[in-house]
Amino acid sequence: MILPEHKAGILRQQEEFRKKKRPILDEQRLEELSYIIREAVNEDREIRVRVFDEFEDGEISGRITKIEHNRIQVSSNWTKDWIPIEDIVSIEKA
Repeated sequence: MILPEHKAGILRQQEEFRKKKRPILDEQRLEELSYIIREAVNEDREIRVRVFDEFEDGEISGRITKIEHNRIQVSSNWTKDWIPIEDIVSIEKA
């Protein structure tokens, strides 16, 4: 038999164990992402961005509508999402 407090503690530990660490983007990787972003903006292309999350990466598709120093805005028919550059895992042309 497990006490509720123990069960909650075990679940917290399992959740902490599942957490991923944010990938560190080196200078070369940042250059690659920058190139893909510029190309997508210049050609007005749709992109697919894989975004970091501690538990499961997400995916956002659309066109880049704005670029700021440390984030991009990706717009689709329904949403506009601001994505911090450090949260980008990968970018692909859609």
